[in-house]
Amino acid sequence: MIPINAGFCEALSVAALLGRHGFFEHFTVLFDPASTPPGFEIDRLHRV
Repeated sequence: MIPINAGFCEALSVAALLGRHGFFEHFTVLFDPASTPPGFEIDRLHRV
């Protein structure tokens, strides 16, 4: 479990993820919008 701040916006013209800085440098994320319900997988990057 990791603490994160997340933001969502319904007013954007396309689906978007807000607040990516500081997160994607440490994790890979796979989004699956085709599943029901839509899902995602998160894996930690183990860097030296």
